Amino acid sequence: MHPLIKFLLFHVLICLGQNAFGNEIINGHKAKKNSMQYMAYLDGNGYMCGGFLISEDFVMTAAHCAGITKVVLGTHDLKEIDENTMLYDVEKECKHPYFDKVRKGNDIMLLKLSRKARVGKKKIKPVKLPTKNPKPLKANQKCTVAGWGKTESGKNADELQAVDVPIISLEQCRTFRRGLPPAVICAGGYNTTKGTCMGDSGGPLMCKGVAVGVVSFGSIPCDYPERHHFARSSGTMHPLIKFLLFHVLICLGQNAFGNEIINGHKAEKNTMQYMAYLKEKGTCGGFLISEDFVMTAAHCAGLKKVILGTHNLKNFDRNMIYNVQKECIHPDYINATEGNDIMLLKLSRKAQLGENIKLIKIPTYPRFLKPNQMCTVAGWGLTKTAGHTADELQVVDVPVIDLKECQTQWHLPPKVICAGGYGTNKGTCDGDSGGPLVCAGVAVGVVSYGGKTCDYPARPDVYTDISKFLPWINDILKKQTC
Repeated sequence: MHPLIKFLLFHVLICLGQNAFGNEIINGHKAKKNSMQYMAYLDGNGYMCGGFLISEDFVMTAAHCAGITKVVLGTHDLKEIDENTMLYDVEKECKHPYFDKVRKGNDIMLLKLSRKARVGKKKIKPVKLPTKNPKPLKANQKCTVAGWGKTESGKNADELQAVDVPIISLEQCRTFRRGLPPAVICAGGYNTTKGTCMGDSGGPLMCKGVAVGVVSFGSIPCDYPERHHFARSSGTMHPLIKFLLFHVLICLGQNAFGNEIINGHKAEKNTMQYMAYLKEKGTCGGFLISEDFVMTAAHCAGLKKVILGTHNLKNFDRNMIYNVQKECIHPDYINATEGNDIMLLKLSRKAQLGENIKLIKIPTYPRFLKPNQMCTVAGWGLTKTAGHTADELQVVDVPVIDLKECQTQWHLPPKVICAGGYGTNKGTCDGDSGGPLVCAGVAVGVVSYGGKTCDYPARPDVYTDISKFLPWINDILKKQTC
C-alpha cells in the first residue's frame, strides 16, 4: 500500500494551539540537527506554517494553512541554507472536502509538490506513518511536536524547536472546551507551560517516532497553564477515520459537492417533476416536498438558487428560478460522514405547482427497506468519473444493501441507507448530492456520499434516511421556518 494512502486511511489529526495560522513551540528546546528530516517549512506570502513529508510527492499540513506557495525541505536553521536545502513549488492543494473553517474539524490538507522530493539526502526523509491498527494513545503519554514558530520570547525561531507534550484524556478535555470537533485528542498546554501557539500549524505530533497528528488549533495565551490544546484521536474508529477508510481522499479536482449518476439513462419526460437543481458556486440536487420547501443534503449549504420544472438545464426560463430564503440545516450535522446530512430550503416564494412542477411524498413513519429492493436515484451530475455533467436529468435503478452488513463493513454513521455502488457499476458519484432515493414512489433517502472511483465501485452509496428525521421535518413544515 502506498504510504500516502496508508496515512490517509489511518492518520490522526492533531489540534494544538492556533490563531489564524497557528502554533509555535512554547518552552521547548532546539531540535537535534538531522533528527527530524521530514519537517517542512511552508511559506504563504506573508504567513508561515509547518508541515511534514509523507511521500516523495506530498507534504501534509493543516487545511487552514491553505494558500501556501512554497515548501522548504532539508533545513534545520532558516538562516543556514546549504546544498541540502531544497525549495519546492506547490502544484496543488488537496484540502479535506469537509473542512470546517469555524470549528476546525477535518483540518487536514495534502500539498502536491511540483517535483519529487530528493529523498535519501542527508536532510530529507519521509516520516514514519501509523500502522493499519494503531494502538490508542494513553493519557499522560509523552509525544513531541516541533516547528519554527514563535517561542516564549514572542519571536519566531530560526532554528527548529521541539517540545514534549503529554496526552490528555478526551473526557478531561471536553470539560474545558465546548464545541470541540469530533475525534480529538488533547495534548500539552493544560496544566503545563509547554505546548504550541501562533506560528507553526500543520506540523506533526510524533509519538514513539510515528507521526500521528497535524497541528491545528488551541487556546491563547499560549503560555497560560490552564489552557489546553487539541489533537485527533487514533484510539477508536472515529467517523473521520471511517470516512478515510470508506473515502480515500485523492486530489482529482472533484467538485466540492457530492454525487452524479453512473451508468444510468435519461429520465422520461413528464416524470420526476419534483426534482430540483441547486446552483451558484457549486451544484447539488434536491426535491420539492411542499410548495415552500426543497429537501437536500446539509453539505450542499450555501447554494442560493433553485431551478424547478425542467429536465434540461439548457431549456428553462426565469420563472423557474427560485431564491433560497432560508437554510434549515439539521442541528446535529457536522459533516456528511458523521451523519445527519439533511437540510430544508425555504423558497422565497411558493412553487408554482402544475404539469412540470409536482411534490414528492416522503415517509410518514419509520421505514425499513429490504435488501435487494430496487429503488431509483436521479440527478444532473457527472456521468462517469472525472467526466462532464449532464444537461438532461439522468436516472438509475439501484439495489438496497443490507444495513447491518453496510454498517459492519464500512463503519457508517447512524440513520443512513446503503444502496447501489457496491458490487455493481450503477450508482452515484461527484456532482449531484442532495437528490432523492425513491422507493415505490416515496422519497426515502437523500444522496449523501459514496465512493470516488465511480466507474468501478467497491463501496456502497450512502443516503440519509428521511424516516429517521420526521419530527424535525414536520416541525419545520408546520412552523414554516426553523
